[in-house]
Amino acid sequence: MLAALRRLRDQPNASVSVLVPSKAFMLQFSQYLSSDMDGLPALRHDVAMDAESPSLAANVIAVLLGGGSSAELVSRLVATLHTHIRGRGGNKAPAQAEMGLAGVIGTYMSTGKIRGKNRELIIKECQRIAAVRTDFRLSGNPEEDWTGMHELLATSTAPQVARVAEDARFLRLLHRGSALRTALSEMWRTRGDYADAETALREAMLQEHFTAAQKDWRGLSLMTIHKAKGKEFDEVVIYEGSFSGRILPANADSRRIAQSRLALRVAVTRAIRRATIVTPQRDGCPFL
Repeated sequence: MLAALRRLRDQPNASVSVLVPSKAFMLQFSQYLSSDMDGLPALRHDVAMDAESPSLAANVIAVLLGGGSSAELVSRLVATLHTHIRGRGGNKAPAQAEMGLAGVIGTYMSTGKIRGKNRELIIKECQRIAAVRTDFRLSGNPEEDWTGMHELLATSTAPQVARVAEDARFLRLLHRGSALRTALSEMWRTRGDYADAETALREAMLQEHFTAAQKDWRGLSLMTIHKAKGKEFDEVVIYEGSFSGRILPANADSRRIAQSRLALRVAVTRAIRRATIVTPQRDGCPFL
């Protein structure tokens, strides 16, 4: 990837995309690109992924940013967390366990009662986070304050709450000149708070929805092979892992083999100039 970026660094609007076989592997790889592990620099990149889970997670952060009394915050946090659990899979139906948890939280919202150690932990964490938020000193810098709320969620010992922070990490709405950043900055300038952060987020997400279909992918991007359909890049790096994120899963039947071969063909043909396939030295991709 560094070699590809060097080749294209003097070309305005050049594009390099890393294509991987699965969403889970994409998220792992994005974390690696964002770090400075192995003596390599962190690489800023765009991630193409379904917007449902990051959008719903961002709404939880907007609730925290908006503030309010501790009791109000707890109520709104639980409600937005409930929506996140139910809807983070998009059109894909939630797992039975997730649906069950959403049902229990829904009952708590109407009765104030909840049973079970792990379920009680979710409510206690919402209460703790709300209490910390009421004492949190905002800076007036939207990006800095958003990051503070994000980090507060990431400290949670309840997996369902910490997962909100993980999902929100892939939604980049606060770059310079963005609609959300502008709205939050104006809000702070005129009122000294972010009370309407949820409204600003909804409007920004609506704008993002209409521009995403026409997005011009430039610089470095990361996406699944499936998401790359219909797109073109100057260079493509097709990357698969050793144990997960394989182009051809182990013990694949003839139908899956045919699907995987087609996926590899799709990935290679996304490149205008060069395609590089990175596969484990041992047990490499059988199509090569």
